[in-house]
Order: sequence, then structure tokens, then C-alpha cells
Amino acid sequence: MSEGEGIGALRAHHVMCVTTFAGKGYSTGFVREMTRVWRAIRDGSVAQVLVTAEADPVCHACPHLRDVENPESCRFQASVASRDRRMIEAMGWTEGQPVDLVQALEVVHESHTDLMARVCTGCEWVPICSRQRFTLREPAFDPGSPEA
Repeated sequence: MSEGEGIGALRAHHVMCVTTFAGKGYSTGFVREMTRVWRAIRDGSVAQVLVTAEADPVCHACPHLRDVENPESCRFQASVASRDRRMIEAMGWTEGQPVDLVQALEVVHESHTDLMARVCTGCEWVPICSRQRFTLREPAFDPGSPEA
């Protein structure tokens, strides 16, 4: 997803992650890219995404993705794709479907605890996300700030 692009691919579980993103991640590059996506969603410049179970632009900055040209080259592709598929199923989506983010994020906020139980099994970020600090809804929050 590049600046100004209205539709881009986003891993299905990243739709969940972005709601509680707190400026932490696998590497500086990953945090920078997730922050960019978080800001684009928050400011409304990205209103729709294509949900996928493959590496997305956020993943391209992750040290676990060995080859950005090969979305299956993530060291943890099987477990991460499983999380994506659980999110797709829980939300009633199909892979590759365009998803309206306003509607999707509303469902995620309303059903966060249930979705975490269904989708996030095995994720190392559960301790952060389970706090249910919905940073997208915090006007003063900035994931790029040192306080995040």
C-alpha cells in the first residue's frame, strides 16, 4: 500500500492488530510500516483493503520475511496464515475480498475479546492487545512517539 493508494492488500489479522497498535513490533522497519498504515487508516486516506493470508506491505519490513517477492517465505507463514484464515472466517470474509475498514473496525472494537479468543491463539502480542487500548480511537495517541 503506497501513499495515496485507496485499496491495498492487508493481512486479515492486521485489521485486528491495527486497532490496538502501540508502536511496537518485530523491527524498526516493521514498526515504521505499521505506523504508516495505522496513520493512513486513522486519517481516513485508506478506507478499504483487500484481505489476504499472505505477506502484505507491513510484512515486507518484517525480518521474518525472507523474500518480499515470495509471500510464502515468512519463517512463520503457516501459523500467521492460520491466524489470517481464522480472522477471515470470524468476520465472514473471503480471501481477496475488498473490506470497508470503517465497518470492519467497528466490528473488531465491538467484538474484540471474542475475536482475540478465536483469532490470536499463539500470537506473542496478545499481552499488549488484550489490554483493549484502542489506539485508533485515541485522538492524542501517536505510535511513533517515545511514550507509545
